[in-house]
Amino acid sequence: MQKVPFKESSSPLAGHNALVTTIDQAGQMNAAQAEDWVRYVITITRRPGMDRPLELIKAHVAHLRRLDGAGRLVLAGPFDDGAGGMVIIRAESAEEAEALAAADPFVQAGVYDYQVRKWHLSCEANKHMGIVE
Repeated sequence: MQKVPFKESSSPLAGHNALVTTIDQAGQMNAAQAEDWVRYVITITRRPGMDRPLELIKAHVAHLRRLDGAGRLVLAGPFDDGAGGMVIIRAESAEEAEALAAADPFVQAGVYDYQVRKWHLSCEANKHMGIVE
């Protein structure tokens, strides 16, 4: 299994943590409230030439079902080209998200590499991360 590195500095929010701390009724939102608007995106990419036997696919689906049962899974599915997929989860920390990604049977079997990225949701409910007044 191989974790694909992500350079935090390539993030459009790098160095702009104030943008991530969004607004509440008084005009400010604390960091704990801002974390309510965080998800983790796990992308998995199949290694060239690696097979996915049915039993391994079933184990991967069982992993997703456990995440769902624990209230962690938001969305999941394969990419159309068959080269990988994406899993969006709720996690208490980046470390927990990493552990959940590494526990995927696809990753454990060495068939897929993965990358975990912290995703800050932007929507009307959080005033687009405090940008909109």
